[in-house]
Amino acid sequence: MAKNELARKRRRGNASVMKATSKTRKRSSKKSPATGNKGKRMAAAEGLAIKTVLVPTDFSENSFKGIAAALSVARKFKAGIILLHVIEPRMYPAEFGYLAMEDDRLSELARAQLKELAKSAGLGARLEKTLVRSGQAYTEITAAARGLKADLIVLSTQGFTGLKRALLGSTAERVVRHARCPVLVAR
Repeated sequence: MAKNELARKRRRGNASVMKATSKTRKRSSKKSPATGNKGKRMAAAEGLAIKTVLVPTDFSENSFKGIAAALSVARKFKAGIILLHVIEPRMYPAEFGYLAMEDDRLSELARAQLKELAKSAGLGARLEKTLVRSGQAYTEITAAARGLKADLIVLSTQGFTGLKRALLGSTAERVVRHARCPVLVAR
């Protein structure tokens, strides 16, 4: 008997909580004069302050989706965009293990491609700077975001699943796990 009474009280308590939350939802869904017709979406966006958007790119077709998403966010929040390309060092066999070497020519080509990409994407005055870094992609992206005090990272993903994801890894997933600022992943 005691168990049944306890279960009944719990159900009654949950019902009163459900009624309270539905009343709260009804009140919050009303349009406020400050937000106009956009309602809750604008109210949520007003609390977010984005001044700098970091956009890593590998110059693939998918990375253009990330740039388009970043441009949309930057226009909405009147933020600047920083384009970043990370060159993973090449490993050459050496006498005792492997030797990592940077290629200055690759860095120069990447800088030129970033500038061309900024022009073709129509970033214009929103573009604050372009950066080329060398190292592991997710490490360099998160370090750049911290160093530049980026408010948001916008990147794209290949969308691999299963075995391909396990073998290739996911830079986007690692950035999401290690970044200190919000990350928007475009797919």
